[in-house]
Amino acid sequence: FKVLVEIFKDYDLNWNNLCSILMDSCAVMRGSKTGLEKRIRTQKCHHLLDIDGDVCHHCHNGTKRFCAPFENHLENLFYYLYNHFKWSTDLRKYLSDICDILYIKFTMPDRFLKHRWLSVYDVTMSTNRLYEAYFVFFFSCIPDKDKRDYKDLLNKIYVAKHVDEDGKSKIKVIQSEIKKKKLTKSGAKRRDSIVNLLIIQEQKTKLVLGFYSAALPIFKRYVCLFQSKNPLVHKLNDEQLRAFKAILNCFLKSESTNKLSPRALKDFEMEKCFLPLNEIHYGASTRKWMHEIEQRNPALIREFKLKARKAYLDSSKYMQDKFPLNNPLLKSLSGIDPIVQHHEVSGRCLKRLPSLVTNVLSADEVEQYEEEILNYMSDSTLPNYAEPKRADDESDDESDNELDDQSKSPPKKTAPSDAPKVITRIDEWWHEVRETGRYNNLSKLVLATLSIFHGPLVESSFSSMGNIMDSKRYSLSIETFNSYLTVQYYFACS
Repeated sequence: FKVLVEIFKDYDLNWNNLCSILMDSCAVMRGSKTGLEKRIRTQKCHHLLDIDGDVCHHCHNGTKRFCAPFENHLENLFYYLYNHFKWSTDLRKYLSDICDILYIKFTMPDRFLKHRWLSVYDVTMSTNRLYEAYFVFFFSCIPDKDKRDYKDLLNKIYVAKHVDEDGKSKIKVIQSEIKKKKLTKSGAKRRDSIVNLLIIQEQKTKLVLGFYSAALPIFKRYVCLFQSKNPLVHKLNDEQLRAFKAILNCFLKSESTNKLSPRALKDFEMEKCFLPLNEIHYGASTRKWMHEIEQRNPALIREFKLKARKAYLDSSKYMQDKFPLNNPLLKSLSGIDPIVQHHEVSGRCLKRLPSLVTNVLSADEVEQYEEEILNYMSDSTLPNYAEPKRADDESDDESDNELDDQSKSPPKKTAPSDAPKVITRIDEWWHEVRETGRYNNLSKLVLATLSIFHGPLVESSFSSMGNIMDSKRYSLSIETFNSYLTVQYYFACS
């Protein structure tokens, strides 16, 4: 707190210009009694706005609750796979050769980092794609007396991947080389753990892989959206409700949640509205796999279904507790979206903002502000605005196959030079509104609210720090490091 006060003093910053601070939800930062945010609000900045912490962190922590019932089954596999291939160029070469024969694009096993947001989803998708190659690779590590039990699974992969006799012969040679490879004691132990998780417990592993692949995209889309550099605080209320209800609909009766207000959702008792275990959202591939093994191992399927429901329940309860579902400020900020300019809800939300953001407009300006709202809602002369496409909505135009004939694609049409300009950033749109000179107070307040952080962009500095500081630069001073970053940001913006 004292350091922050000194910074404001050194740079002659006015506390009255501070709208909001984004912090981790730990007690040191956001504790209700002595947290940094609490001290700033009570001692320096009484008008400080509250959007209830870092929404991306909340979502990431929700995925941890989601994965917890499966007791690190996949996470351990990810760790073993990454480290097994990390240190050996020979093993990587063998895996690459197997991928070529199976017509699978080879990549190094992704590294799972529990502190990196939705890392578990990214590594899940990578492992799913390489699963057959891993199976073929580690089949050679099964004791000879047990190989007969898993030979049928190997043959299924050959059939599915259209491997001919020549390919099978090449794989046998590679497998014999893998078997000869001498490993350290820890390496051999790691290999045996991979064989156990990947082959011996194949049924359970594929169930959890499929389940993660089907459910985690809900969390991933939310985090990717609010990691954007564009100001999106006006979308926060709607998107968190959409993400929360999407999770609820995976395991609860939709009619019990879809019509609930944000306030009602905060107190909603989920245990009373469970879907039957067979109707929970597992994903199409997972459900197909469940059907295949239910006759042989019904106990495993029963256990998996219960854990899947617990995963949904635990993550939903965490999100219900942490998400600011009923935050008056976030609900009012929905009205600054240009998309709803001509709707009644926009005027209602905009009229509430001065009572929530109290440090921007004077009493006289508030009177003019309300008059500007009326004119704004019926103004059809303002610039054109279109929401930017989300990364998950865009089609993947690039094929992994380098032999694709790109010349067959028709050339993309470009807008004529005299076409009206379409703005896709909300802050730029409101800047244009301000430039009209007709909505000075309205644009002043809105642009102030768009300075509210909703995603931890500041944490990208930690990645930059890792690129600058290494084992030979531990004595680097803060001033020198700050100079490095300043120069880096300058060239990034130029």
